[in-house]
Amino acid sequence: AQIKGAANYLLENVSDFTTDEEPVDPNELITFKDDLTELYCVSNWDTDGDEKISRGEAAAVTDIGTVFKGTDISSFDELEYFTGVTSLPDFTDCKYMESISVPGQITSFGGNSFSGCVKLKSVNIPSLSIWFGGLYSARPFISSKGGDLYVNGELVTDVSVPVGLMKQYLFSYVTSLRCVTLEEGTTTIDYGAFLGCSNLTEIAIPETVTTIGDGAFMNCASLSGVNLPEQITSINGYAFKGCTSIESVVLPSNLSTINVQTFYGCSSLMNVVIPDGVTGIGYEAFRNCIELDNVVIPGSVKTIGILSQSHGVFEGCTSLSSIILSEGVERLYFHTFIGCTSLKTISLPESIIEVGQGALLVRNATNVNNLLPSDCIQTIEVYPNNVSLLGDACSWAIGYIVSPKNIIIRKNSLTYSLPDYSLKDFSYLESIILPSGLTSVGVQALKNCSALKTVDFPSTLRAIESEALVGCGSLESIMLRSSTPPALASGALNNTNNCPIYVPASSVETYRTAENWSNYADRIQCDPS
Repeated sequence: AQIKGAANYLLENVSDFTTDEEPVDPNELITFKDDLTELYCVSNWDTDGDEKISRGEAAAVTDIGTVFKGTDISSFDELEYFTGVTSLPDFTDCKYMESISVPGQITSFGGNSFSGCVKLKSVNIPSLSIWFGGLYSARPFISSKGGDLYVNGELVTDVSVPVGLMKQYLFSYVTSLRCVTLEEGTTTIDYGAFLGCSNLTEIAIPETVTTIGDGAFMNCASLSGVNLPEQITSINGYAFKGCTSIESVVLPSNLSTINVQTFYGCSSLMNVVIPDGVTGIGYEAFRNCIELDNVVIPGSVKTIGILSQSHGVFEGCTSLSSIILSEGVERLYFHTFIGCTSLKTISLPESIIEVGQGALLVRNATNVNNLLPSDCIQTIEVYPNNVSLLGDACSWAIGYIVSPKNIIIRKNSLTYSLPDYSLKDFSYLESIILPSGLTSVGVQALKNCSALKTVDFPSTLRAIESEALVGCGSLESIMLRSSTPPALASGALNNTNNCPIYVPASSVETYRTAENWSNYADRIQCDPS
């Protein structure tokens, strides 16, 4: 507390003290709601020694300063009597303060005046002009629980924000707000403008708005829908994070990027329309959108997530069962689909050139001893030129691959090869579909695919390279459609469960006597089909 005499006084003409409405008695004593507030006032401004504060004594004070900083007062609804004070007092760390009335003569506001006032839940003002004039910048409701704003004792629920008065944190954590209208001519919804307005149900955004700032509507839990004008070109990070009532979003056609955590935790979001024109989706943009069940990513999107290890774009979207990556998508980064346990199938476009670690995993195991076959998307369609990307995409960590059960190779050229080492150690892989046009199976391409049951090589196959199928110990059959035995590297079919090798009926003897095929002569049989 500040000692008596530290505040400034203006005692002259106290006998003439009046208000705009009617003359008042300067000797009239003020009744304080909080005894502790009165105690501090008496300690500092009781000039006649009666241990009370009169209206005249209050009117004589011109600066309250830090008198109440760090004190245990619970309210200060009597500031209106301190008519000479024009600067908002410092209430930093008044951790028990629950209410305050800020009079109209206050014209100067400190940015941290209410820092640490974690229980403040009610602010009363004479008009919204004082709020727009700067009281908002003091951020009275800093607690995530928020508080209610009153004008002359009436709860503020509906607000129209004039052009030019939109500011950062304008109504942050004002939980009394229900409906907001932004006037035509507003171009930006500033950083945190409606952060934590948990009872906000409606927001009218004019066509003139082009930018929605970071966290502008973060944790507006009652906001069930929002119409986004087509002129919007930027929706910054966290803009709608925690808006748990939003069910559907149609993003404006001029939008270029969906930023970091834009819709994180929108647990009711079932449908989102991403326009062709968006070029990137930031990490965690749709994390924990647990009702989101299908998404179409247009070809304009080049990057999904970030390269460095962080949480994935769709992480925790437990209902997501369909994701379409359109041709044009190039980069799919770290843990994109972790927690998407309903996602069983994905098709990678030919345009994919980079896939981050674990991008196609759907469960994040706690350690290497906790890896399961179901940790990866079960069926992956991929073009030959992208097969080699699957190693990282299905890796829990370096050296720990959690492969899909099924891989479907999609043909994009007349001929193609299965690259060296491309599917090595895919130990949960049970089947692979290889279309016509395959000419070679690369070095160790399918090595140690220990769960692989069958493999059917098309008639276009010309070569099986070193150790291509070594360690495929669960194979039940190998089918070769070519009447001419492909070139076979020595030992390429070792440790393949001694399964039958089916070849065309007219070529059985040719295979049995061909170089290196002869080592498996007793397994070579006529195609039963």
